[in-house]
Amino acid sequence: MKRKHLTQLLLGLVGLLVVNLLANQYFFRLDLTQEQRYSLSPATKNILQNLEDEIVIKVYLEGKFPPGFQRLQKAVKETLDEFKVYAGSKLTYRFIDPMAGKNEKEQNEFFQELMKRGIQPTNIFANEDGQRVEKLIFPGASITYFDGKTGQAYETTAMLFKVIDQSVQGAPSPEQILNQSAENVEFNLMSALRKLTNNDKKRVGLIEGHGELENIEMASVITRLQEFYDVVKIPLPLDDKIKEGVDAIIIAKPDSAFNEDEKYKIDQYIMGGGKALFFVDVVGVYMDSVLRDKGSFTFPVEHNLLDMFFKYGVRLNPDLVKDLNAGSIPIVIGNIADNRPNIQPLPWTYYPLLNTFGKHPIVKNLGPIQSKFISTIDTIKAEGIRKTPLLYSSQYARIIKTPAEVLYEEERTPPDPALFNQGPLPVAYLLEGSFKSIYQSKSFSKRKGFIAQSPQNKILVCADGDILRNDINRDGEPVPLGLDIFRKTTYSNADFLINAIDFMIDDQGIMSSKNKEITLRPLDKIKLKEEKTYWQILNMSLPILLMVLFGFLFFFLRKRKYAK
Repeated sequence: MKRKHLTQLLLGLVGLLVVNLLANQYFFRLDLTQEQRYSLSPATKNILQNLEDEIVIKVYLEGKFPPGFQRLQKAVKETLDEFKVYAGSKLTYRFIDPMAGKNEKEQNEFFQELMKRGIQPTNIFANEDGQRVEKLIFPGASITYFDGKTGQAYETTAMLFKVIDQSVQGAPSPEQILNQSAENVEFNLMSALRKLTNNDKKRVGLIEGHGELENIEMASVITRLQEFYDVVKIPLPLDDKIKEGVDAIIIAKPDSAFNEDEKYKIDQYIMGGGKALFFVDVVGVYMDSVLRDKGSFTFPVEHNLLDMFFKYGVRLNPDLVKDLNAGSIPIVIGNIADNRPNIQPLPWTYYPLLNTFGKHPIVKNLGPIQSKFISTIDTIKAEGIRKTPLLYSSQYARIIKTPAEVLYEEERTPPDPALFNQGPLPVAYLLEGSFKSIYQSKSFSKRKGFIAQSPQNKILVCADGDILRNDINRDGEPVPLGLDIFRKTTYSNADFLINAIDFMIDDQGIMSSKNKEITLRPLDKIKLKEEKTYWQILNMSLPILLMVLFGFLFFFLRKRKYAK
């Protein structure tokens, strides 16, 4: 009997040894969660496994938090633990409490330092010693990359919690915002890491020559793009085709017509596999006239690109969207002391806040996007082209046919909600597929090197150029893109552009990490209250009952075995 047990023990030890040897030789991990919340995207794994130098991540999410932020804190830690599995000793991280071990002066100095580095604070409410208190937290991280070749350290930051204007119609609840932030942890951290480790930047070209947005109006966009890409200006007309080595072009709010030779160069750039993003107006409004007088007539914007869009699969309609879910505009509502005008921000339905999105990684978990005088887009049959709507108006929207008079005074009286019943209306599309040249049957097709059809390619078309235009303050300086100075909030215009370009030209596939979804499973609070006592008794008594039954069964089987 003893020999049999010894043999079993030895076989077990040998089995464990074999399993350990196999585990060391072949690495694998199993994620048994329904949402695959502990799984990293292939692109993330590849980047982490190929890190050349040391990365240090400091997360400023340590301390006592309400349950929602505890869940975000846990999600960050779990993600970083997964990062370490693939990066090994080249990645270290630690959590820091910005308030720990500091007096008030030291705290304020540290807070100012974090804010200068781009980690913005937010206020939360928490219970401490039975009292509800307001706390200032910094839900962000700093990432430091130590370049072994140069001996220099490079640093950037990542925000791990997004602040969304809760006054916007259809804005997610605080619980949903926390859930979306948890879903985006991997993407936000890897985007920051890519800034530091990307030595081979792709090139993005800004088309100019037809009244596109000026440098100061694109300052915020250019700054954000330069974090990830090399940005070049491409003036039209060109003597030759759009130069090779430009991975994507952006056409932002042109106000004059492209001639056929210029359109041919854009078309052939796309046919050759280049990605293109069009942010163009169909209808214009003289806002200076609106502010000076009481109204202005709309006018068509003649950029001569509509036939090209039609060929690629969409039609931009000559109309305007009015939306009850809208931004603000300053309006004089009277005078105050010394006959100074009393200027107050009022909702301006011609400035829709786009908070309804299609199902696509580009717009997943984005906050509202600010637009101005935007038009609708319809799809047209185009063989082999997949058309994905990205941005919509809210459901409380209506279409204004043009030409029309835009009356500045109409915002003084509340709009009739019954008229705003046509939404949601699509205003931006992603087109994917093999595009056919608009010049197939024209004389241009006889030119040397003409390409009739593109390989698999991507185009984005948005019916508003102002989505990329940042405002200018009184000192003539540009303000961040999407900043609403009246509501003191920054909308997601820049994030939308960066996400779109990342999806279209990023070979590393970082955008795939945005496919992660964490399902909220809230408890039924009413049912919980009604059945609280039942479940308490069950949870306390069931384990004891099972132990007693197991004891009786064990005693009975043992007695039966040895009674023979």
